[in-house]
Amino acid sequence: KDDEEEDDGEAPDNFEPKDDTVSAKAPLLPEVTPSSGEEHETVAVQISRAKLFRMETSATGAKEYKEKGVGPLRLNVDSATGRARVIMRVEKTSRLIMNVAIFPKMGIDIASDKSFRITGFDPSSKGPSTYLIKVGSRDDTENFVDALKKYRTE
Repeated sequence: KDDEEEDDGEAPDNFEPKDDTVSAKAPLLPEVTPSSGEEHETVAVQISRAKLFRMETSATGAKEYKEKGVGPLRLNVDSATGRARVIMRVEKTSRLIMNVAIFPKMGIDIASDKSFRITGFDPSSKGPSTYLIKVGSRDDTENFVDALKKYRTE
């Protein structure tokens, strides 16, 4: 045993696999570029971190706000049509939690210094939904609400 090398479980530096040891190579999948649907839109206003609540009816029939997630909140404008929408995605996963188109009679009001409410139609829900959005400062609230009102009338 003095002449033999000890087997430490690692391949030696000069190891080259034999071609006949590989049965078949897996076909390579084509590279896919993820698309968010926001590629042709410009961001009019963005809040880097907000918390979204949606008004829902509980099992007892009471209406209450349910937390939907935390992440960046954006007001996007389509460069071709000029239509605006509010988009919010969860911070780490980028899962879409709000996608509401801005329309002329949309309900927009300031709830407190650091929060505001909007009523809109989310494609994932049936009928109108009321959202409460909490942000970090009074300036964020005022800037976002002013931008919403601007695009609501255009």
